[in-house]
Amino acid sequence: SRLRLCCFSAMTFALFSSPAVTGGGPRLASWAFLQGQGVVLFAQLMVHYGGEYYDLAADRAHPAPSAYTGGSRVLVQQPELVPICLEMAGAAAAASVGLALALSGDLQQTVALMMILAASQYSCPPLSWNHNGLGEAGAVLIQNVLLPLFAYSLQAEGFQDVRQVSHRALELGMLLAVLKFALFLALNLADVEGDRLGGETT
Repeated sequence: SRLRLCCFSAMTFALFSSPAVTGGGPRLASWAFLQGQGVVLFAQLMVHYGGEYYDLAADRAHPAPSAYTGGSRVLVQQPELVPICLEMAGAAAAASVGLALALSGDLQQTVALMMILAASQYSCPPLSWNHNGLGEAGAVLIQNVLLPLFAYSLQAEGFQDVRQVSHRALELGMLLAVLKFALFLALNLADVEGDRLGGETT
């Protein structure tokens, strides 16, 4: 039920991998692109499964859940799956880290691991950004700073330093960051009552 929500990260990754943004050759580095998409997919699944587990109290209390707020409702309706959900988050995290470590290039590995670590703290302790009023900022950091930088680093020819990021990529990243912040703010406002009842700060 969470796979449909992974499309946003996949599209962002694809956008910042494109030659139109990186200024690279006419073709993608296909294998690096597939590896990177795998890192992003499993990191996203880690976030979703971890969120389902750690947001369960708030999801149970949510008075008006929708397709995009209040969780997937799977654990609310089938509480016997709670332990499995945490195991799935751990398995997805391990898969994402494994693919990241298989990347060629120290910088690419470092950015990927930073992205995975930051993503793990969206709902999960110890930071639990989305439980402490930092969900929007965390989402922007992960999906509009680290993820685009990761995609760009895999495709930009000779990329070795963040100062090499093109002006086009920076401008696009800032625009999408504003839109992402507004989107998550709207989604989190819809969760205010459930979060309050579940002991979270939206």
